Amino acid sequence: SDVCSSDLGGVDKTVRLWDLDVPGDGLVRIYDELVGSGNTTGLGVTPDGRHFLLGSGVYLGLYSLETGRQVRRFDRPPGGVGGVAITPDNKRAIIGTYSTERNAVTRADLAGAAPVYLVLYDMETGSILHQAEAETSVMHLALTPDGSRVVFGIIDGIGVWDLATADIKQYSGSTGRTIGVGVSPSGRHAVSTGNEKVMTLWDLDTGQVLDRTNCAGNWRTSPTFSPDGRKFVNRGSESGGVWELLTASEFESVVAGPPPTKITPLYQFPKDKLSI
Repeated sequence: SDVCSSDLGGVDKTVRLWDLDVPGDGLVRIYDELVGSGNTTGLGVTPDGRHFLLGSGVYLGLYSLETGRQVRRFDRPPGGVGGVAITPDNKRAIIGTYSTERNAVTRADLAGAAPVYLVLYDMETGSILHQAEAETSVMHLALTPDGSRVVFGIIDGIGVWDLATADIKQYSGSTGRTIGVGVSPSGRHAVSTGNEKVMTLWDLDTGQVLDRTNCAGNWRTSPTFSPDGRKFVNRGSESGGVWELLTASEFESVVAGPPPTKITPLYQFPKDKLSI
């Protein structure tokens, strides 16, 4: 099992390939001959494990994991590349763009700010198929498992972009700007994080907030679900941990009251012990 990583927005202008089955370091390769304007700001690996899609400022390019060479340069994005996602069929890619003016925490702060976008690309040609304006900088994206919808953060909740219809639905329910999002393997639920020191559980079909849980520090990374969708892991500015989702009947056996779904902490880690 391999994984790619990069110091997103940091000073390390490389991409690293890691073997998760190797104890200890597990570093396989460092890719340092990369095109772009500087720091890596967005990164995604293709579902077939053969390529990675690199965003660096207003550059977006596809690279071979085997050779480290650029395979294709994509059409210039309409802004700096933030979040990156690739559909399961390997045919389309979605990016979000960012602007410091769009890192606001209230809608009043967005007045007159330069626009940011969600952009749909053709992976075969690198051409832009469609783009839609977003509310705030899109630093994280999460695809539903069938690749039909993209979930991203807005000022006070989440947005859901339907790739077939190009419609965007916005669901409010957070008290602060949402930055990180993760989608369950069923595609029915999402967990969002941000500046409000709260993680929020959403029903993606109705937009209903199912539960919230407080957590220390700011949480700006995207939660990652276990394959069965029962647990997720995430890291914040002060700690990280693993949480479990309990159904109403399961939760009633532990605590009085019938919430529809409850986020229950399982493990907590110091921030230097968990990297996401």
